[in-house]
Amino acid sequence: MRRIIGTGMGLMALAASQAIAQTAPVQAPTTVVINAKAPAVVHKIDRTVYDLKDNPQATTGNVSDVLGTLPSVNVDSSGNVSVRGGSVQVLIDGKPSPALRGANLAATLESMPANTVDRIEVVTNPGAEFRTDAAAVINIITKKTRGQAPAGDLIVNAGPSGRYNGTLSGSVGTGPWTFTGSLNLRQDIRDNLVDTERTTTDNGAVTSDMISRMPLSVHFGHVTADIGATYAIDDNDTLSVNDEQAVRHRPRHDKDHVDFVDPSDPATVLGETETDTSARQFFNDNAMNATYRHKGARDGETLTLQARHEEDDNLSDTRYFETFDVPPAPEDIYRRRRSERELSDDVNGDYILPLGQDIQFKTGFDVESDRDENESYASNIDPVTGAETIDPTPGLNSRFLADRTLSAAYVDYEHPLGKWLAEGGLRVETMLTRIRPSRADAYTETSDVEWSPSFFLSRDLTPQSKIKFTYSHHIDRPDISQLNPLLFTLDAEDAAFGNPNLKPGQTDAFEAGYTYTTKPVSFSGTAYARRLYDTITDYSYYATPGSTVLLSTSENAGHGATNGLDLSLDWHPSAKVGLSLSSDIFRTSQTAPVDGAEVGRSLLTQQTKATVTYAPTPADSLQLQGQLSGKTLVAEGTEQGLSVVNLSWSRKLSARLKLVVNVNDVFKTARFTQVSATPQFRNLTDIRIPGQVFYVGLAWKLGAVKGG
Repeated sequence: MRRIIGTGMGLMALAASQAIAQTAPVQAPTTVVINAKAPAVVHKIDRTVYDLKDNPQATTGNVSDVLGTLPSVNVDSSGNVSVRGGSVQVLIDGKPSPALRGANLAATLESMPANTVDRIEVVTNPGAEFRTDAAAVINIITKKTRGQAPAGDLIVNAGPSGRYNGTLSGSVGTGPWTFTGSLNLRQDIRDNLVDTERTTTDNGAVTSDMISRMPLSVHFGHVTADIGATYAIDDNDTLSVNDEQAVRHRPRHDKDHVDFVDPSDPATVLGETETDTSARQFFNDNAMNATYRHKGARDGETLTLQARHEEDDNLSDTRYFETFDVPPAPEDIYRRRRSERELSDDVNGDYILPLGQDIQFKTGFDVESDRDENESYASNIDPVTGAETIDPTPGLNSRFLADRTLSAAYVDYEHPLGKWLAEGGLRVETMLTRIRPSRADAYTETSDVEWSPSFFLSRDLTPQSKIKFTYSHHIDRPDISQLNPLLFTLDAEDAAFGNPNLKPGQTDAFEAGYTYTTKPVSFSGTAYARRLYDTITDYSYYATPGSTVLLSTSENAGHGATNGLDLSLDWHPSAKVGLSLSSDIFRTSQTAPVDGAEVGRSLLTQQTKATVTYAPTPADSLQLQGQLSGKTLVAEGTEQGLSVVNLSWSRKLSARLKLVVNVNDVFKTARFTQVSATPQFRNLTDIRIPGQVFYVGLAWKLGAVKGG
């Protein structure tokens, strides 16, 4: 079956690992830089920064692939991203985008080549400068142009079954102008096998037993392009403009074979159906940006103003061919189409003013207006004539309109307190939301005001060690798709709709950490606690007794908590050998709506990742990376996490040419198993993913390029 029940509260967390030296903007003494040969890791008081220069996945894979290798980050079977089990706001170069929210996020990350990324920041306790949209922030920092000499990169990768990807990027300068451009292509295919057994119950007695096997094939055809220009007005002022285009096609085909068996005698088949499904899907976007930057009189003083206009178009157009073998019945053919168009305009600014040694003031604002139009179309098709007639079922053919206006401002101040360095911030956001559930309804309007304080405290114990304490309050707003009440068919046994009455979830997050760093060894440990209120979780149920269609929506789940210990050790005994270990042990608990009542669940689990790097020669590097994940909580049960081993090898053929070979999921262990149980049903879903994929890639440095 296509549906995986719930994403829930499961916690995935790991401390910083895989480290080497990296020069980055830092604020002493709140930054620890680990010097070694593995991928660079920089520990800051509120985040961990990962340099991707020597990460093999960054050459052949997409951003989603790279995120799955990082400590603290989890990517599930549907491409959803979480940090320490909580919701995530993904930014590109510090700024949000509609393409990085809701259903668009997975498609965007899977289409974004990792070789265009310089580093990734994982912010586990976001401060005032970040929107209060999620429990954590992942900030993807793209590679920037350096100098005016013609320079560029050409990277091509090829794998089995017609897989390939390539990136061509370059820049050139003349006088005060600098021009940049990039073109990215990606073709991929994923053939999954989804097995599901679902039983329904009535007062504890099993009333039906459904067994499903569904081969699922999804093709990924992505083309993204970017062109930009920067004008240096003078030594202190620059103006940049750029245009981004992305076309992401993901056609899908599956064949779902379903048996309804006698619960008392599984060998007796009471009903047998097969649904052949073909879907057109695309996720396209176009964004235009303008950025003005000014360097002030003080060293480090900067003013940044940015304006952005973005248009996103999504489509899912699916035809279902359902046959009934037991008992025999005429073929049922129907169509379900959903289109979404979102327009977004954003203006924001940030000002940084250094006032002395370790003294800094920051402030900024953000105003964004989003307009969303979602249309749903349902029809039935005559199997003989092919004639298509609109399905008269109420709610299947409708239009959902929504618009949101966000207004925000923040202040942040950093100042020494004796031997301590303190930083405090406050962010204020107002959100005005107007929705129109259908053509027959009037607009309804809601607004909320959120005050989000944050506080950070750190102290150097020795030149090699430090401690930190942090606190932040943030919210998790529902996205537009979660507010959309229109019913949407997922497959013959599953349908979903949103909840326009959702309110933001609330989180109070606390951390206490210790870091010890020398040249060969680095150790870090962080104890953390989160208190969750009004958490948004999935809720599934059957509308009537005997129904075979499971409905899914979202609810505010009540409350929960996550408490854990995040540990990491990086050891580099020589220039040839590096070892990185990280492990997160945590207990998570939550309440979730089950059959009209809130039910509490808790779970003690872990996530461990390890990387071994061996460089036998200055030109060669071999890396083995593995992860072992325990169970996590979802809204109505648990999900077994991913456990895989990846292997990569790279060789510098010349100063400009590099060969990379990657093998993902060496032992073919990639699979997800989810178990859900309510008074109405019990569901077991097992997804086997063909994760064993290898790529052979070549990377050329063109012109005057001197590194990542």
